[in-house]
Amino acid sequence: MKYHLSVCCIFKDEAAYLEEWLRFYDLIGVDHFYLYDNGSTDDYATVLAPWEAAGKITLHRTLIPAPQRPAYGHCLQNFANESRWIAFVDMDEFLFSPVQMDLRRFLEPFESQVAVAANWVMFGASGHQRKPPGLVTLNYSYRCDINLCTFERALLKGPLLNPANPLSYHSVCSHVKSIVNPQAVVAVCSPHHFIYRDGAFATTAAGRPVSGAFSDEVAIGSLRINHYFSRSWEEFARKLRRGRADISGNYDASRMIERNRLFDQIHDTTICPLGQKVSNGMALPAERAAGTPPRSDGVD
Repeated sequence: MKYHLSVCCIFKDEAAYLEEWLRFYDLIGVDHFYLYDNGSTDDYATVLAPWEAAGKITLHRTLIPAPQRPAYGHCLQNFANESRWIAFVDMDEFLFSPVQMDLRRFLEPFESQVAVAANWVMFGASGHQRKPPGLVTLNYSYRCDINLCTFERALLKGPLLNPANPLSYHSVCSHVKSIVNPQAVVAVCSPHHFIYRDGAFATTAAGRPVSGAFSDEVAIGSLRINHYFSRSWEEFARKLRRGRADISGNYDASRMIERNRLFDQIHDTTICPLGQKVSNGMALPAERAAGTPPRSDGVD
C-alpha cells in the first residue's frame, strides 16, 4: 500500500484553518489526505498548493447537496487499496492520542480490527466573540462535561423512551468518529459510523465494540477528538448560515446557540503541547514562499 494512515475530510471555505489542520495531522503521523472541496469561494488553493506539490493531498470537488456521505463513499470506492487506515473527520475536529503522538504506532495493537472509534469532546467559544489570532488548538480550551445531556431528539436512545429522562439519551460526547480499515467497509451509514464485512463492529481504544454512531461509555484518556464546533461566536454565526454537510438544510440557530453555551464549562489543555509544536512549525514563512514540501515535526 502507498500509505499507512490517511485522513478523509470534506470542507467549504476553510482556508483560514487548513494550514493548522494539515500540519496537526502531519505531525501525528498522517501520510496522506483525501480532501473534498464543497464549493469553496476563499483562497484555499493557495494553502493547499505546497501540500499538493509534495504529493500529500488528493483533492476532489463536489457541489451536490448534503455531500458528506457521498464524499466518504467516493473515497472508499476509489482509494480503499491505497491506505491501511483512513480516519474520517471534519475540518473542526482534531483526532489524537494523549498517550502516543504517532497515531500509526497507536493503531498497531488494532491491526485485527475493522475500525477504531474515538469519542469527541465539544469545545465552545472560550469567551472569544471574534476570531482571535493564532491557532484553534491553542485558543479554545473550554469544553463540555463528557456526560452532558442536551435532550436532542437525535440523541434519544429509542422512540419509546421517556423524552424527559436524561437516561433516555446518549450524551453529546458519546458520539464517535472512526478510523477504518477501508477494505472492510461495506457501506457508509453516517459521518459517524459504517457497516463492516461479516457483521463486524468498530472497537474503542479500550477494546469495547461500537455498533453504531454512539459508544456505551465516553472515554478520552488514550484516544479522543477535540471538536471545535463553534470556534468564536462570530465564526459560529457564519457556520450556522452556511448550512449542514451531512444532511440537507440548516441548523436550528436558536437551539444551537443555547447548546453552545454549555460547551464552555471545563478547562482542558490536553492538546496544547501538540498545538504548540504545530505553532512552532508554522513560524516558517520562507517554507511556504519557497513552495517546499511541508515537514513533520517529531514523527518519523
